[in-house]
Amino acid sequence: MRSLYLGLTLALTVVAATACAPSVDKLHSVKPGMTKEAVTESFGQPTAVKAIIRNRHGQTIEVWEYKLALPDDPDEESFKKITATMTAGAFAPAYLVQNTKPYWFYFLDSKFAKWQEAGDWEAEMEQLLEHRLEAQAP
Repeated sequence: MRSLYLGLTLALTVVAATACAPSVDKLHSVKPGMTKEAVTESFGQPTAVKAIIRNRHGQTIEVWEYKLALPDDPDEESFKKITATMTAGAFAPAYLVQNTKPYWFYFLDSKFAKWQEAGDWEAEMEQLLEHRLEAQAP
């Protein structure tokens, strides 16, 4: 019985953590020059702050990571509904879990500069230290 409660608590925690992710569709709303506060109002707190550095050009660069919700694949959504129905709701929490993808948001001297899909952090860190970051529209 205790493991059942533990399992339900874990499932609800996962659902709560992923069901509230901002949508990837909101990426078009973030514009170069926005303040960190404006980005936070739109996307909430970042999942992680990857770096706050000063590169060799004297630029202060902050990189925030957000896990953004991807649109559901229609086939996957149908599968989730059928599974939740056939199991009398036992897998209903799985129906609420969203597919997410990490994105990096770059701030140049406290102003939003650009976003990109997350990738190889080691290579990205080297780029940030060596090259001048330019604000650009995604």
